[in-house]
Parts: sequence; structure tokens; C-alpha cells
Amino acid sequence: MLNNDLAKAIKTGGLDSREQEVLERRLGIGHTAQSLQQIGDELGGLSRERIRQLEKGAYEKLGMGSSKDSIQNNRLVREERNDKLVMDIFARIEPIRLAERKNFRTIAKKLGMNYASAHYTQAVQLFYKKHGHPELLSDRDKEMIEYKMTHPFITQVDLARKFKVHNPTVCRKFKRMGIPWNDVRALAGYVKPTLK
Repeated sequence: MLNNDLAKAIKTGGLDSREQEVLERRLGIGHTAQSLQQIGDELGGLSRERIRQLEKGAYEKLGMGSSKDSIQNNRLVREERNDKLVMDIFARIEPIRLAERKNFRTIAKKLGMNYASAHYTQAVQLFYKKHGHPELLSDRDKEMIEYKMTHPFITQVDLARKFKVHNPTVCRKFKRMGIPWNDVRALAGYVKPTLK
């Protein structure tokens, strides 16, 4: 049952005001979801057990399962909504990325989206899972990867400096492409450079 349908059922289900208040607070309808103890404290110092009994009675009057069932349903609805939003963003960025090969930050600005949002990040990850990486890399990224592969002892800082990119960007690019970035000090044959 969707959150809106559940809210209507609570309002019209023949519950007394206290039962209605308990369910709304428990499920986060019009409030943030609260624990049995929090509800009891706010409703005049009632015990957790009394709140649980009121909640159980309310569900029985509505002919529904338990609060766990409703909370689980609400979580599934939120996940479905999240997945739909990610797929909508993916559908908008995919053709631009494939046709114009612009980076995702530029695409986000062009579409008026927040590049740092969790939904946008998930859409980018979905894009990489679907399309792979090497054919979509910029020339600089390809050079950077080739250089790293032929110079395994180069550090992230030195590679970033050599290719004039922001240091954390280097490791992130390698991770996105599924290329492990190993700490060069852990590699067999590594010799610490001597400072002059």
C-alpha cells in the first residue's frame, strides 16, 4: 500500500485519535518516523508496550498486517521511486555522452542537474556498467592509463602532476574504469626514492 493510500486509510479507518496519532508518528506520515519510546514520551509518558498495543489494535481495525509490513512497503516505494529517478537521469545523459563524448559534469550543467547528487552519481555508475570504459575515455585519460601501466611505480601525486589533473581525480578515474590502483609501496620491487 502506498504512503498516500495508507494515510487515507488511517484517516478514514475508524481509528480513535490516539491510535491514528500513533500510526502516523510510527510510519512518518506528517512527521518523521519515530520509535515506540519516542512516541510514548511525546504522548504523555506512555510505556513502549502501551504504544505497541495501540499500534497493534489500530492495524487490526484497519485489517492490515503489522507496522513492519507497512514500513517495509514504504521502503520499497521509496526504492522504486529512487530507481525510476535514476533511470530518468540515465535516459537523459546517455545519448549526450555517447554522441558528444562530453564529461558528465558538463552534461549535468547543460541539463541543469546537480552533478554531486546521489541520483546523478548512480546514473553515471549505471552508464559505466552498461557501456564499459576504454572507448569512452578522453585522449588524456587514455594516455594517463597507458603511462601508469608502463610505469607501475609512479605515485598518484606524480601522475596527477604529470597530466595536470586534480590528485583525487586520478584514483577515482581508475576505480570507475575497473582498474585497481595499488599503492606503489606495496608492489614487489618497489624502492623508495632517495631525496636529494
